[in-house]
Amino acid sequence: HPFNSHANVLVRSYILNRVKDIVSSYNHVSLDFDLSSNASWASGLLSMNSYAVYYDSGIVLLQVEESDEEYQESGVLLLSAHWDSVSTAPGATDNGMGVVTLLSMVKYFAENRPSRTVVFNINNGEEDGLNGTHVYAFHRASVGQYTDTFLNLEGAAARGRPLLFRTTSRAPLASWSTSRPHANVITGDAFSRGIIRSGTDYSVYEQAGLTESVGQGIFGAVMIVFTFQTLQIVNIILLTVGPVILLMLVYFEHIIRVMSCIRSGYYRTANGDTHRESFVARASAKITHFLKGFWVWSKFWIASLLGVGFQILLVVGYVKLNPFVIHNHPWLVLMSALSLAYLTTVLALTFPLTKHGVVPAPEQQKLSILLHQYVLTWVPLVYTTSAVALGGTYFITTWNAVVLLGAILAWVEDMAGARGYEDEEEIGRQRRQVRGVHYDAVDTAENGHHDFENGDQRVGVIEETEPTEITPLIAQHGQPTPSGEEQSARLPSF
Repeated sequence: HPFNSHANVLVRSYILNRVKDIVSSYNHVSLDFDLSSNASWASGLLSMNSYAVYYDSGIVLLQVEESDEEYQESGVLLLSAHWDSVSTAPGATDNGMGVVTLLSMVKYFAENRPSRTVVFNINNGEEDGLNGTHVYAFHRASVGQYTDTFLNLEGAAARGRPLLFRTTSRAPLASWSTSRPHANVITGDAFSRGIIRSGTDYSVYEQAGLTESVGQGIFGAVMIVFTFQTLQIVNIILLTVGPVILLMLVYFEHIIRVMSCIRSGYYRTANGDTHRESFVARASAKITHFLKGFWVWSKFWIASLLGVGFQILLVVGYVKLNPFVIHNHPWLVLMSALSLAYLTTVLALTFPLTKHGVVPAPEQQKLSILLHQYVLTWVPLVYTTSAVALGGTYFITTWNAVVLLGAILAWVEDMAGARGYEDEEEIGRQRRQVRGVHYDAVDTAENGHHDFENGDQRVGVIEETEPTEITPLIAQHGQPTPSGEEQSARLPSF
C-alpha cells in the first residue's frame, strides 16, 4: 500500500507485532522503531530536474547479535526491504515478497544465532524516492563503516526464479552460487546506464560506500564471477597478444611455403616455363588468381550482409502478411529465421563448388572465415575496452577469445599441410593420377627442345622421379601433351 495511506500504517503495525513477538523471546535480538530521525536532500530520481526532499523516518530496525566474539570487529550483514507499494498495485510482488522473506529470516537467525551480526532494515517510502533508506544512511554511520555485505530484496514481474542482478561484493555471489544460480551483470548495467529508468534502495547503499563493483555471468548451472578490473585486463591482453600471434603465424607460414617451393624446384620450373606462355595467357592467369583471392577474402562479409538483408526481408514479410504469427507460432518464426540464416550464409560461403560438387580447399576457407570473424570481434572489443565501462560486454571478450583460438588451430592445421580436397585441374600440371594414387613428377625443360626458327614450341618431357613406396608398378595409359606427343608411365627399374 502506498506511503501515507491508512493501509500502509496497518502493514507497519502488522510488521511490528510480528517482530515484537520474536524480540521478546530472544535476548540477542533487539528492535528499534525509529520515529524521530529525519533528513533533507536533493533528488532527481523521479524527474529530470533536481528537487528538494524532506522525510521523517518510520523504519523498523532489528539487530541479531553475533555468537562468535571473533567476528565482533568484522563487518555486519545488512538485509533490506520496503513495505510500501505504488498506488496502482497491491504490492504483493513489489515488495510484499521481500518483507515476508525478511520476517522469516529474522525468525531463523533468532533461533539459529549467526556467527556475525545481522541488521534488518524494513523501511517505508521507497516508491516515492528511496526515502526510508536515505534517512537510514544519513543517521546510521554503520552503513558504510561497518557493513561489508548487504542484500536488498526487490520484486518485479509476476513469476520466475529469483535473480541476483546487482552486487557490490563477492560474498553474496559465493552464497548465491551454491544451488541453481540465476544471475547476470547485464541487468545491473541496464540500471546504471539509465536504460531502465527506475531505482531501488541498492543505489543508496552503493552511494554510502559499498562500491566494490563485481560482474557475474551465468551459464546453465555454473556461476562465473569476475571483477570489472579483471575483465579490462583480459581485454587488453587479447587486443595486444592476439594480433601478434596471428602475425607470427603468417610469417612462419610464409617461410614454410618458400622452403617447400625451393625443395620441390617450383621456382626453377616456373621460371623455365615463363617464356613459353604468351602475355595474354599470363595476364589472364594473374587476373583469375586475383579474382579468386578477392572472392575468398570477401565472401565472409558478403555472406554476412546477405544474411542480415534476408533477415530484414523476412521480418518485413511477417509484419506485412501476418504480424500476429509471432504470438500464435513463435517456434515457426524462430525456425524460419534460423533456416534462412543458415541457407544464405552457407550458400555464399561455399560458392563456387568444383565440378565434383565439393568445396575447394575447405580448411583454407575455414581459416579465412575465422580470420574475418576475428576482425569482426576485435573492433568492438577495442570500443568496449576504451569507451564503454560495462561488465555486460563480457560476451564480446569470450567471443574474441574463442575465435582467436579457432584461428590459431586452423592456421596450424594449414601449415601442417592439410589441404582437404584438391581439384585435378589446379594440380594437373605438376601431379598425375594412376588408379587414384597421386605422385610427383618432375617437369624439366632440359629434355625437351624448342624450334623457334620454324615457330614450333615443344614442352619438356615429364620424367619419373626416383622410385618410392608409392610409385605405381602398373603402366599408365598414354596422355597427349600440348604438342601432340604421347607420354606413358613405364614400370620403374630397380
